[in-house]
Amino acid sequence: MGATALLFRGQRALRAGEPAKALEALDAAAGATPDSPHVALHRALALADAGRLDEALDGLNNAAKQWPANPVFPLFRGGLLAEADRLDEAAEALHEARKLSPGNLLAEAYLALVAMRRGEVERPLRHLAAVGMTDNSRALAAILAEAEAALFRRFGPHTDGKPPAAPEPDERLRRRSATRLAALGRSRLDHGDSPAAWLLLTLAAEKNPSLPDLFAWLGFAAHDLGRYEEALAHLGRTGAWSQPLDAIHLHRGACLYKLGRHAEALEALHAAQAADSLGDYTAWIQLYLARVLVALGRVTEARPHLRRLLDAEGDMALARLRQARELLGLALPDSAPQGYDVIQEGRTTIVVKPPYADAIRARRLPSAVSPLSSAVCPLPSAVSPLPSAVSPLPSAPAGRAPMERIALPDGTTALIRHCRRGGIFGRLLGDRHFNGSRFLREIAVSDALRRRGVPTPEIIAGIRRETFPGVYRAEIIVREIPHSLDLAAALRGPSPCGTAALGCGPSCSPGSGHASRVTRHATSAHASRITHHAALASAARLIRQVHDAGLLHPDLNARNILLCPDGSALILDLDRAELLDELPLSGRFAALARLYRSLHKLGLAPDPVSDADWALFYDAYAGDDPLLLGHTDSFLARCRRHLRRHKLWWRVVGRRC
Repeated sequence: MGATALLFRGQRALRAGEPAKALEALDAAAGATPDSPHVALHRALALADAGRLDEALDGLNNAAKQWPANPVFPLFRGGLLAEADRLDEAAEALHEARKLSPGNLLAEAYLALVAMRRGEVERPLRHLAAVGMTDNSRALAAILAEAEAALFRRFGPHTDGKPPAAPEPDERLRRRSATRLAALGRSRLDHGDSPAAWLLLTLAAEKNPSLPDLFAWLGFAAHDLGRYEEALAHLGRTGAWSQPLDAIHLHRGACLYKLGRHAEALEALHAAQAADSLGDYTAWIQLYLARVLVALGRVTEARPHLRRLLDAEGDMALARLRQARELLGLALPDSAPQGYDVIQEGRTTIVVKPPYADAIRARRLPSAVSPLSSAVCPLPSAVSPLPSAVSPLPSAPAGRAPMERIALPDGTTALIRHCRRGGIFGRLLGDRHFNGSRFLREIAVSDALRRRGVPTPEIIAGIRRETFPGVYRAEIIVREIPHSLDLAAALRGPSPCGTAALGCGPSCSPGSGHASRVTRHATSAHASRITHHAALASAARLIRQVHDAGLLHPDLNARNILLCPDGSALILDLDRAELLDELPLSGRFAALARLYRSLHKLGLAPDPVSDADWALFYDAYAGDDPLLLGHTDSFLARCRRHLRRHKLWWRVVGRRC
């Protein structure tokens, strides 16, 4: 057999997880062609998979000396060292590989793995999304294992979304035979409709519990509905003669994993692996084996299972990695974020956190909140008017949408913000939107930011009504931050006008967000306790945190930064914000220049915020980052140029500077 054929045989054996066979073929190939870099590389990988790491590293070192311009040898040497937790050596080898091959995605992936093994998870995943993901299954499996470990530490086993609820039984179904009900139930289960399948199979079991494999299918449906104890009880009534024995063991292992019985789960999943002779459930078995091993703290042992998952169902593994990014707040979900329920009632869509669902559904937003009165867009008759627990905020100055405060079941309060357009389109269209998912995007961005540790008010619910085909109106319900005020109010200080001074004047675009609306009730005493230096420093730290999280805020101004009595700050008005994996320097400076412009536009600069104060603000923003500190002069010059251009425009349109 030729050297090429032996190399291919060794590669196939490596992918199949058979390092001994691979090593045998690659040793023969190396004897036939000792000067082949491909054979040298794959032989080193086979040695590593066979547990002979030192020999593998020596082989890669010798190959690197023989082919010094080839980046794959330091690259895979760094990868093997990273997998072995020899992180300093790994980083050194990977940086060498990156010098030989700049922009190499595999080098970036292994450097991300090094960072993840050192305890960082979110930053490396964001960096990989920014530069691109490698297609190397070995590196991807190691990264996915670390992501699974991070998910388990944060959420436990419950990272698959909220299970659906079972429907109420329909009396008409009881007239059908048990065999027909069981057949319909299996069909609905095959089509992913677990609630309907559960109902049909439960009725079939009441009529004839001796139907073949009925309890196996009941167990599968119960698992999908999150009824893990019931699922185990049903699966326990099946016998060794059952046809879907591999699926029974798989579902039993999954239920035991969800219940925290990891040793039993591992035993059940190994039984599923042995029973799955046709490989129908290979991907799911490998995924759950990896998740159980991660739960047991054996992350390294989980990697081979994730590699087999990638080889069997690469799309499924990548979907799991995307789900991990969403749960960690590193990507926006395509639908409502996890932790929110979606309730559809006619033309009204409610996205709400479950603890507040009944309270939100039982109240109609009053006409004082917005034009969405019952005469314009009625809710179903079951929805009652908002009770007297609602207390209106003080009337808004010109250009402000009215706000209402409502009581929540946990004793706190929330504010109802009507979503209005800003700018020219706001004057033409008011509160009408053609994009029905805009409110959902704001909820998703807010949830992702909170998962990343960035302070922003908690959104309790969003309500969207379709008033005409393709035309929508929406409200956002956000938890109230007591005794808080926006940056503009803090810099302005106590006013003889009282809390009205904390409002937004005519220069604020209507509906530009809930920033200063959240703060309308703040007391002037709070403003007097915050010096403008402290307010600017707090805002600078917040914006640095926001930018490090990758948020591109298109409307960063002094009214979209909320200051709390404890000195902390929150970011507001996220309806047009974009969440990026990495925010470039140009995006950071553009946002800060817009904030500088807003201070002048609101009459807060040059007094009380002088240019010297703004320089101190940037120092607080830059911290000890040498890159940001090195751009201090160019940043300040950019702010001045940006302001001069807008002052010219303000004179043209007759607006106050």
